[in-house]
Amino acid sequence: MVAAARFFHVGYQRTGSTYLQQVMFPAYGDFIHHRGTGHFFIEADEFARGPEHYLAMNTAPVAAPIIIESQNGMSGDTLCDRPEIAERIKSICPGAKILLGIRSQFTILPSFYYLHVKGGAKCGYGDYVEMVIARRKFDFHRLVRTYTELFGADSVLVMLHEDLRRDHLAYVERFCDFVKIPASARHAVRNEVRKVRSSDLAIRIMRTTNTVMGESSPGQSSGAAPRGRRQRLRRRLNGYAGALAGLAPKGLQAASRIDTAPEEPAIKAAYGESNKALFRLIGKEIDDYPYPGAARGAVATDSPIHEAAAV
Repeated sequence: MVAAARFFHVGYQRTGSTYLQQVMFPAYGDFIHHRGTGHFFIEADEFARGPEHYLAMNTAPVAAPIIIESQNGMSGDTLCDRPEIAERIKSICPGAKILLGIRSQFTILPSFYYLHVKGGAKCGYGDYVEMVIARRKFDFHRLVRTYTELFGADSVLVMLHEDLRRDHLAYVERFCDFVKIPASARHAVRNEVRKVRSSDLAIRIMRTTNTVMGESSPGQSSGAAPRGRRQRLRRRLNGYAGALAGLAPKGLQAASRIDTAPEEPAIKAAYGESNKALFRLIGKEIDDYPYPGAARGAVATDSPIHEAAAV
């Protein structure tokens, strides 16, 4: 029977998680086995069945010495973080080590807004930012502190999306050091675009579709139609929205751009002090990064909503 995971990559989405799962894990496949059963810690009914059920969810023999559980949902959904997942991991795997990817709130908020609309929401960006701030989502210091207090500072690695974009080889090296891949077995891992977000025009079309279909946000019923069927229909319509937006003239695409600048002061006010505490906790200088709370206060993005994700 496969042992419980020793390493947990708990997200967030849009911070390089797909790069880890689809590029880095396979690149070191002789050493890393991705267990793929992270939903056990997210779904209350699954978790209530206990550690024996967790182990039985994956019984294939594994030769790789490093077992990783990687599931973005362990950090939360598009509206709320889930620090309580740390307690669940601790109860099943008390000696676990944690990888947590983060990204400046200036850029992760627009990116998550796209995911929120893609999932069925019809709200505008400003309303989304207001909801997220009220729920303390993206308060990275709170989440990192929770894991640090439970597992110890040496057992938590915070991986910044900005570091991946600046120097992906150094990013890979930090990962390898943490999970203890032997230096003799390390090799250069390519950096490549894994996902490209849809345009702002596509987001606007999706919002219109969501208004017609009826909103389906995290934690809410999706309406009268069976959930699976409605989700399949929404995915299909989202695909049509992206294709339609791609055929639109450049002038229409430019006119449909979503302006995120008006929300920047609220984002700075909500996360500035928390980010300063976070960077002290992880031993980095906040002024070296474009996060709320940095002295320069810069926003390092040319197109917050539809810029191509580097990873």
